[in-house]
Amino acid sequence: MARRLAYLLFIFAVCCFSISVNQELAQAAGWQDYTLNLEDGYSIVRANSLEIMLLHKGNIIISPHQFPGIGPITRYSQEDSIIFVETNEAKEQSKVDSRKKYYFIVSIDESGAPETIGPLSDAEFGSHVIARQYSPINWRRPQNPKFLLPLMGSVMTLIILLPILLVVHAKIAIPLILVLAWVLFYLLKKRRLYKHGTGSMRSLSEKN
Repeated sequence: MARRLAYLLFIFAVCCFSISVNQELAQAAGWQDYTLNLEDGYSIVRANSLEIMLLHKGNIIISPHQFPGIGPITRYSQEDSIIFVETNEAKEQSKVDSRKKYYFIVSIDESGAPETIGPLSDAEFGSHVIARQYSPINWRRPQNPKFLLPLMGSVMTLIILLPILLVVHAKIAIPLILVLAWVLFYLLKKRRLYKHGTGSMRSLSEKN
């Protein structure tokens, strides 16, 4: 019994380590990076975990390089030709402060060029005439449109390990397969909710 428990703990540790390593490899290979195309030529591009930027027709509008001190985009909302953007505050040593938020308002002027207002504090944004005009604002979090790509490394590891478990411990492997299938179904369902504009959206009034 003790040997079997030790073996199961070993398998569990190998799974956790493999998934962790694959996530790091996915980061290095760019599997986590994406381009999320919006309307009117806007797009949100994730270059890495600290650089999630807003572009308009390929030109960077909001990024830590344009505005030192801001972090990655955490939420956005598109209303008509206006984009509302929320970011974290950037800290030293490649860290962000999720408690401190900055806001931007991007609109298209008469010449067709984007005009950016910000960074604004929470109070400044809440009292801004444009933000009040569109209140309550329906926020959504930027998501990778290729939802399954970041999971490829973890899935590959599990595909390799599951046959071993099926041979050695079928009683454990079968429930594990069912659990993994349920998790995959849940993630796909969550992805569909995000795609149709629901999911984790919430208004500024709900936040306050």
